[in-house]
Amino acid sequence: ADRVYPQQKGKSITALNGEVASQMEQVTMQLVNDKGWTTESEIIENLTLKFKGQRRYKNQQIKRILPELLEKYELKRVRLNKELKAEFRINVKGYPFIIVA
Repeated sequence: ADRVYPQQKGKSITALNGEVASQMEQVTMQLVNDKGWTTESEIIENLTLKFKGQRRYKNQQIKRILPELLEKYELKRVRLNKELKAEFRINVKGYPFIIVA
């Protein structure tokens, strides 16, 4: 991160951001291990925070940590297609992005 964002070098991460990132990782891995796939909206729904403005905060945080999360656990974010719908037995309207192992 220091190489990509040199202006942020030496700055610490707030306790709340670190805790939320950790919880998002746990929720993501639990969903992926249980079903083999998940969506960003499922991660947000399964993450419980107790303060005003939490939905907006969770949306911002998932956008920030998702690239690192995908790289850390060797996950992929792919567009759902007919083959993946059949493979994972997904019954949703449209073709959203999913996170798979």
